[in-house]
Amino acid sequence: MTPCQAVSFDLDDTFWDVMPVLQRAERAVNVFLQRRYPRMAERLANPGIRARMDELALHRPELAHHNTELRLRALRRVARESDYPALAGDAAFAVFRQWRSRVTLYPEVLPTLRRLRPRRRLATLTNGNADLRRIGIAHLFERRLSAEDLGVAKPDPQAFDSLFAALALPPPAVWHVGDHPECDVIGAREAGAVPVWYNPQARPWTHAGPAPLQIRSLTELPALLDPAG
Repeated sequence: MTPCQAVSFDLDDTFWDVMPVLQRAERAVNVFLQRRYPRMAERLANPGIRARMDELALHRPELAHHNTELRLRALRRVARESDYPALAGDAAFAVFRQWRSRVTLYPEVLPTLRRLRPRRRLATLTNGNADLRRIGIAHLFERRLSAEDLGVAKPDPQAFDSLFAALALPPPAVWHVGDHPECDVIGAREAGAVPVWYNPQARPWTHAGPAPLQIRSLTELPALLDPAG
């Protein structure tokens, strides 16, 4: 096996539990709109913002992997439909953006990254849109790639190819750690990287191909990379 020179990480549900983050962000936007732009809040009661984003993506396929732009445009459209200026949509989006990055890191994330950083080059590859600078951990990574920036999302091999190019490394020299069987494990494997499945619930591997390397906690990763210590 080619020695590992770099480790890339997924973010949502690998470094933090994303569903509570999104729910809090949506509630914060709703409270803001009810106070400042109540007609927008009423319109977004049904259909909600996600349905509007999906509809927009159907007509603008080039934005399919750009959740930030989709949400902003959808909110601006709702503002216009509600007889508010488009700036009302911008204001609602700013609230969402702020709350989207109010994550609670799993306790083992920072100790693991600090332990790995002197030994391996670190990167992120995400389909999400959390802002690592707001979260305060951007400085720990040499490269930070997202589907929004690349225009393509995991498990598409092009997303991983962009990672390899950014690191100037051959695929087998990169290990990718993530929670999603298709996006992170199968995607990384088919692109030529070494996948590590973050699987805290110890779920059985029921997908195509052999079971990947697995960890139930990120604290297990350093020993997996350097078995001899």
